[in-house]
Amino acid sequence: MNFFREKRKVHQENSTIKEVKNNTQSENISLKQVYNDYTRTYCGYADDTGKKVIPCIYREGHEFSEGLAAVARYTPYLTWGFIDKTGKEVIPCIYDSADSFKGGCAIVSVNGKSGYIDKTGKEIIQCIYDNLTHIDEDAYQVSIDGKYGVISVTGEVLIPIIYDYLSSSLKGMLVKKDGKWGYISKERVIIPIIYDYIYVSDAIQVQRDGYWYYLNNEGNEIGNTKSKSHYCEYDNCLDYNDGPRCGICNRKKYDD
Repeated sequence: MNFFREKRKVHQENSTIKEVKNNTQSENISLKQVYNDYTRTYCGYADDTGKKVIPCIYREGHEFSEGLAAVARYTPYLTWGFIDKTGKEVIPCIYDSADSFKGGCAIVSVNGKSGYIDKTGKEIIQCIYDNLTHIDEDAYQVSIDGKYGVISVTGEVLIPIIYDYLSSSLKGMLVKKDGKWGYISKERVIIPIIYDYIYVSDAIQVQRDGYWYYLNNEGNEIGNTKSKSHYCEYDNCLDYNDGPRCGICNRKKYDD
């Protein structure tokens, strides 16, 4: 009796190992999108040799990302879900749209509202946002009723959803509220939201009360750069030198 029990146990362990090995091999193969014919009506996926691994049964699809691909069926209208590299539909086609997975999460939408899910299909962030955009590895820009803010990957509000405009950049986030502009980050206000306009090039210029100013690295106005125009009257105004300064760019004025 013990012999047969041990034999059955070994068989079960070998089956599990074989299943894990097959799954690992499936995850490692490279698949590319292919179409049924020249009409490109349906798409599927083939390996590097051109052999079809997943049949052309989907109306639309994205390339594989992090082991899963977003695909769409008509049910009866176009709905999106996710398949793995064996063709198994691991997340059902129930979404109006779906982006590829990035960092273990994918943005999806239902009834015009966006949220995001994990690879099991669990809703990490409810589909309540009008727009949701991935801006870095741990944050998303969101909007509700025309107001913008930033949330974390867990849904924590990092920047209140109160701004009329928000655009992310390497220097921070350009925001507009009640007709005034400023720069903020997730940690602090970089440039106070008090300016009528902000012009960003190699340097930052701001307009307040009809005058333009350059800002220093701390976001403070440089007093002797006050001007009615944000264009410098001298050539190569960003080439700073010592000596008398241009009133707008703080550059040395050329003398004859």
